[in-house]
Amino acid sequence: MVENPENILALIDSLIKSMSSYHKLLTGDREARAFYFVNGQPKTKFLEKDKVAMMLITLKELKQEWKKEIIAVNERNELMTNNPAEDWSNLTEGTYWQVTDEIMKISTINPQKYKSSVMLPVSLFLDIANCAISVAETEGFVKTSIILNLMRSQIIKQSHYKKFPRVAIVFTLKILVKQRILAIESEPYKKSLTRYCLVGNREDIASILYSG
Repeated sequence: MVENPENILALIDSLIKSMSSYHKLLTGDREARAFYFVNGQPKTKFLEKDKVAMMLITLKELKQEWKKEIIAVNERNELMTNNPAEDWSNLTEGTYWQVTDEIMKISTINPQKYKSSVMLPVSLFLDIANCAISVAETEGFVKTSIILNLMRSQIIKQSHYKKFPRVAIVFTLKILVKQRILAIESEPYKKSLTRYCLVGNREDIASILYSG
């Protein structure tokens, strides 16, 4: 199973909620306040309550750190998608993918061996790919910005790229170029202006899922 960073964040959230409920139980339980003895020394369950409180603090700090890491990864992916156009061919050739449990992991390794990855539901990848082809068929070319205008809401809803939906589009286009379904028509310095023309067939998209 391919892990999604957002799923891990949800697990941490779930653990925080469960432990918070347990902490409230200890705080409100009269029996928890009663003294009991261990080796002749009086003890109370307040000690257990305090330990749980400290663990809660640690978990909340972990949650914040994990959220920062998710943002950092998304920002690194966004930075890679904005590299000068002369690097685009190398990044396309260094792109590969894997499908596990209806999740598509797309990775890119640049000439400096820097690896960047995204994870998309297979259904979303197919929707982005079909959108790109439809626009290219109608307009004669397609750009990242056009797909973003058409699919921003869907990408935000169906993936964890809430702040950087463009990343999902760029990595999908890399695969379409590598599989010779699309070709780069022009290579300006800014990637958002790059145009892609259709050179393959829509039917070729399905085979992508088994050829990474």
